[in-house]
Amino acid sequence: MLGWQTDSPCVPARDGPTECPVADPQWRATIPPSHGLFGLPKPKVGKLEPATTPLRAAVTVVANLPIFAEAARHAGYFNAFLDADGVVRTAPLVMAVAGKLHPSLALAMAQVVVEALSAAEATAYAAAHQAYVDGAFAAAVAAFEARAATSPHKIYPLMAERSRLLASRPQAPGWSGAWTMVSK
Repeated sequence: MLGWQTDSPCVPARDGPTECPVADPQWRATIPPSHGLFGLPKPKVGKLEPATTPLRAAVTVVANLPIFAEAARHAGYFNAFLDADGVVRTAPLVMAVAGKLHPSLALAMAQVVVEALSAAEATAYAAAHQAYVDGAFAAAVAAFEARAATSPHKIYPLMAERSRLLASRPQAPGWSGAWTMVSK
């Protein structure tokens, strides 16, 4: 996780191209290529117009050393934006840099946590599901119920019930795991 900042924040829609030359090729050329690694995916709707966006933007960035930037998986900006009276009242989650949206350091850190939780969740489900696939239904019930107690995902109680049902009605060896309705 890396942090970066800008010494030239602006709002293109408010400040105009003279005060906020984010679309100027001369200024865009100053952004290190490694900085583009940390941009968020393009929005699914609409288009980011650097010269007219109402979002905070950076004309230049104070970037990390290339060796660190190339090794990092996440980065975010940590600028504080003062209101006219010198008080910080807002903290934007994204900033536009060279035509891409970049997360704040707080949002980038949240991304890391979500990815870690997602990986842990996938690992826990895979272990419980393997017991189910192996026909160890009592172990599967225990594993799915343990996850159901701590996870908001509805798959765990469903799979625990399914495992309980299979444990109470053992199937013939070689059963594929699928039931076929033969009558209504």
